[in-house]
Amino acid sequence: MASMIKVKNRCMRDENVDHELGKAVGNEDRVGGVQIAGLYITKKTVNGIGQVDVSAVNDGLQKWDVLMKRLVFNEIFVDTVKDLLIALFTNLHVTADNLLVTVAEVLNWVEADFITNIDSLYVTVAEVLNWVEADFITNIDGLYVAVAEVVNGVEADFITNIDGLYVAVAEVVNGVEADFIANIDGLLVAVAEVVNGVEADFITNIDGLYVAVAEVVNGVKADFIANTIFKEIDTMVADFCNRFYYSSTLEWDIIYILVSAKVMEVNMLGRLLR
Repeated sequence: MASMIKVKNRCMRDENVDHELGKAVGNEDRVGGVQIAGLYITKKTVNGIGQVDVSAVNDGLQKWDVLMKRLVFNEIFVDTVKDLLIALFTNLHVTADNLLVTVAEVLNWVEADFITNIDSLYVTVAEVLNWVEADFITNIDGLYVAVAEVVNGVEADFITNIDGLYVAVAEVVNGVEADFIANIDGLLVAVAEVVNGVEADFITNIDGLYVAVAEVVNGVKADFIANTIFKEIDTMVADFCNRFYYSSTLEWDIIYILVSAKVMEVNMLGRLLR
């Protein structure tokens, strides 16, 4: 999943500026590109699919070098600078009740088999939970759940029968004692304040689903959560506009950014940025 952004008009530059940017990075043929935090991005087409070419990385990225991961074209629309910044460090995000929920394609470094959409909340589901092979996967009210008789290597404190489905429930999640056991639509769920080993800032209830939310995603510290109000939003927007350029005359009024959750890709780009 990814986010697409359309930059506000106050960030626009004319074709001549784009041409100068192209010459500045030593590639005059890259006229009509955009510059994002020191990365000079140009549009190209491969088999009819728009992609980007990244070059001319400078040494002044500062915090951006840990946020910018991989840039390609994709198809989810975001229309604010705030959402763009969120997209830079979120591989997938949805907004529910003004709360940013980050979801990775990898749970506890186990690749998810599929992603499902539950009431607009994207949830990753793997056939393996915490390296324990699930005995089966079942669909409960549209929610795919991997169920094992052992959770996190800890024998379940009890096994309960919900609508004819036997579910193992433990008071330990990710090796951390759960703060409480919640009953959601008849399903007992252990909820902890730790997600992937990162202490969550809070636990919230979204459409009846308890979600732990942390300011750190895949080891990258988030600058903010979606419902945080920027005290200096105008300054941030101005700074952003100084870094991001595009020309509407050259079809750069829509730029797509995909941020991958894969750790290897993050590390690879990190080396590139250095």
